[in-house]
Amino acid sequence: MADITQATNIKGIDQLKSNTKEIRFAQKSLLFDFETIKDKLTDQVVDNLEGLCYGPTLKNGNKTLIIVSDDNFSSFGPQFNQVIILELIKNQ
Repeated sequence: MADITQATNIKGIDQLKSNTKEIRFAQKSLLFDFETIKDKLTDQVVDNLEGLCYGPTLKNGNKTLIIVSDDNFSSFGPQFNQVIILELIKNQ
């Protein structure tokens, strides 16, 4: 999750390197660590994840999130198509 409300708009800054003291960065926080599910994935690998959308609602009322990667025609080394489906559970 990223919060950009206090971040500097850098559109008008020509060189970011020389102005880093003047820049307020966006605040980020990790929502989900894919390392925690690697043992459940093909070859225990989290590949080049690049697409996501909501999936169907489950019978228990929870939504699903579908995350996908493609193999980039294997141009960057061994990669594969991957689909990960997560159940989204509301915090109690």
